[in-house]
Amino acid sequence: NKPWEIDPATRRRFNEILYVPLPDQAAREEFIARELTKLNHELDREEINLLSELTEGYNFVDLDKMFLDLRAIEKMESESLKLSDFKKYLSKTSPSVSQEQQDKYLEFIELLKKEI
Repeated sequence: NKPWEIDPATRRRFNEILYVPLPDQAAREEFIARELTKLNHELDREEINLLSELTEGYNFVDLDKMFLDLRAIEKMESESLKLSDFKKYLSKTSPSVSQEQQDKYLEFIELLKKEI
């Protein structure tokens, strides 16, 4: 999880650099729309778009956990989920990858490009 700690001599043995960025808004919106088909919800297209904006910085694992947790709430309360349920969840969580970590990965990739 910390590739910058790998010895430079060892790093030179790698032939390729593969960086998978966090999902953009369109990818998050597609993921959210697909997951919502598995839930009883009241979100319309505009609210789904807003939810994809609110989840900026979240990866698919973070989003999957959100749906897993909200699925449990939906089952306990036997009510349709609303945008407010998602906002409440997001107010209590944060993305698992911080902006600082993202920046460090990008800096490391630039370093690798110079080494290769």
